[in-house]
Amino acid sequence: MESPDDAGLTWMIEALRAGELLKTNNNYITNG
Repeated sequence: MESPDDAGLTWMIEALRAGELLKTNNNYITNG
């Protein structure tokens, strides 16, 4: 079982990835 710290870190990484995808999509829509 993951420790709370590991779970929190994983969540943060996933959130950052999601944020990068949103930024990329927004840039594509704006520029396209």
